[in-house]
Amino acid sequence: MTRVQRYIPHPPHRVWDAVLDPTSWWEAPERPIEVVVGARFDLETVPIVGTRFTGAFEVEILDALRGERLRTSLVALAQPGSPAEWERHTTFREHEGGTLLNVANVGVSMRDRDERLLLRAVKDIQEWELHGVAELLDRARP
Repeated sequence: MTRVQRYIPHPPHRVWDAVLDPTSWWEAPERPIEVVVGARFDLETVPIVGTRFTGAFEVEILDALRGERLRTSLVALAQPGSPAEWERHTTFREHEGGTLLNVANVGVSMRDRDERLLLRAVKDIQEWELHGVAELLDRARP
């Protein structure tokens, strides 16, 4: 499991909106996502060099409560071999006038060298995305 945490000086409902705004993402889905349990979308990135992972991800929303939590499945497609199947748990907690945002990746097979490398890349991307969320919110300030 990995955890990325960031304090963002905006209320949870605004952080939620920014997290779900594809302009804050490193790699956005081809069409806007609907945030309802069961919604699915695909993401395409560059292949993870030195691993079996192709850069194609299938994502499904498993649980969502606006401004509080978002849980998604993440299936990283592979060629050859089995995909990596994880969950991403994102929580939004009001903290000191802003939001403490936590993102955890769970279900990673740490015995699988390729998954460990993929996890490292995904964690770096998530940190970059949270930076994009903060920038998006700061640009929106009056």
